[in-house]
Amino acid sequence: MASFLTGGIQSAVTTLNQPQFRALVAIVVTAGTPVQLPDIPIPDGVKIGIRAKVTNGNKRIFLADSQASVGLANFRIELRAGEAIALAITNTNLIWIDASGNNTAIEILVEA
Repeated sequence: MASFLTGGIQSAVTTLNQPQFRALVAIVVTAGTPVQLPDIPIPDGVKIGIRAKVTNGNKRIFLADSQASVGLANFRIELRAGEAIALAITNTNLIWIDASGNNTAIEILVEA
């Protein structure tokens, strides 16, 4: 059970364990050509984990909420090799990725 402070009042939020998970890799084959992640619904209360593959070396992965935004430095986030984030969203297809070099990848872990 997680505890959160909401408006000065502490509340408890229970997130149920999930019966399974999916792990997948998404690759930007050609830098400058945005890739939309596949359609994987995410249950309420669940976060997905995204990590830039360690084998990316000095190449960067860019993540954004649209094909247009992933190409704009002010509207995307950047992950270096081995860096990771967690997102609470409803579907992995809400994420677009691009990269600073060809054949750059991310690893995605989704509880379902």
